[in-house]
Amino acid sequence: FKAICSGYAPHTEPSICTKCSKCADEKTCVSTGKCPALDGNIEQSTFVASMATIIMIFSAVGVGCYVRQQRLMKEQVRGMIKEYMPLEVSQNSGGTALEQDDDAQGTFT
Repeated sequence: FKAICSGYAPHTEPSICTKCSKCADEKTCVSTGKCPALDGNIEQSTFVASMATIIMIFSAVGVGCYVRQQRLMKEQVRGMIKEYMPLEVSQNSGGTALEQDDDAQGTFT
């Protein structure tokens, strides 16, 4: 293969000569049109697809955790508000639980 490609004048050789001149398996490169991956190496498209999949999975988990945390926070705030809001206007005569405290000094026991 190298003998055939070296017979061309500079800058007149076919593109396959420059593409496959650095491959370890030139025969496979000529028949497939690209260098085969060496043992232990993966193609760039496989690597990019794997990284994109991992990023999407972690993003989905992150969004799920964020939504869950926001929902739990909202439930906690609603629970705190319900503790201090009057249950019924007629029972509490318009006051909140803090206003009806016997101490009325702002200390909690």
